[in-house]
Amino acid sequence: MNTREVNGLIPFLIQRVRQYPNDDRAWRYLGDAYMAAKDPRDAAKAFAVLCCTWNGLPLIYSGQELPNYKRLLFFEKDFIEWTGQCALHEFYKKLLGLRKTNPALRAADPATAARRVYPDDRCFAFVRKSGEFEVLVFLNFSPDQLSIPIDGDGRYQELFTGQWIEKGPVVLPPWGYGVYEKK
Repeated sequence: MNTREVNGLIPFLIQRVRQYPNDDRAWRYLGDAYMAAKDPRDAAKAFAVLCCTWNGLPLIYSGQELPNYKRLLFFEKDFIEWTGQCALHEFYKKLLGLRKTNPALRAADPATAARRVYPDDRCFAFVRKSGEFEVLVFLNFSPDQLSIPIDGDGRYQELFTGQWIEKGPVVLPPWGYGVYEKK
């Protein structure tokens, strides 16, 4: 994904929320979006985090928890090669668990607000808030490592690593992500 494509994605998402603030039909799905990366597998998790933390309802495709990299046929019977090992099961379990328990990630809730917190062409960093509940999300949509400053008010725990932060930079690997819940 190049900078121009990220620059187009971010205003689209912000405009969509302004135009339809309570749109519970604004489903987010991976579709072909992550195909813009040189290797789609690099960007798949970052886009999954975006789909599960931005306003709307995430759509998880059949086999996505494997992960299934095969493009499935549409309107045709197509088989998923189940291996018995769902490599992304814990990833989706944590992500969807946070979505279920934290009111800041509710879809179509007028009490929930989203705001971009760091203006960088390669990164989409935003906060979702609802009352005292808050989730910070950092998405690196580039092949470069990024260091993003945090000016948060409080302590945050990263969803996947358990790491605690208050202030200072968040370092994201290429195509990386961070999901921080205020505690």
